[in-house]
Amino acid sequence: MREIKFRTWDKLNKKWVTNNNCESETKLNYDSRHLVVWNNYKLMQYTGYKDWFESDLIKDKDRNALYEIVWHEKNFAWWGESLTEGYFSKPLYDIIHDVNACKFGNKYDNPELLGVENETI
Repeated sequence: MREIKFRTWDKLNKKWVTNNNCESETKLNYDSRHLVVWNNYKLMQYTGYKDWFESDLIKDKDRNALYEIVWHEKNFAWWGESLTEGYFSKPLYDIIHDVNACKFGNKYDNPELLGVENETI
């Protein structure tokens, strides 16, 4: 059984938040029965592969293509949404096993990789 983990981005303060290293005003409170997240936070789930989470950017080093990890509702699976013109989105499983892929950053720490300003994310 895969481990269920989350990470959280504080949109207002532009920083990562955990229960262990945050101030009381930004602390997230959760237990096994419920999860409280306010509108100024983005909750991202662990994919079950290495240290890859939702919103991470994955680079295919063989093809110089960039993908963002997203949850694909229709297929009920993690997908790499293509951010490179001329490449199609595909299941994360295919990216992991078919290409020379590595984590290249994430859209919150590295918005310049998406060609956008951090304030718009």
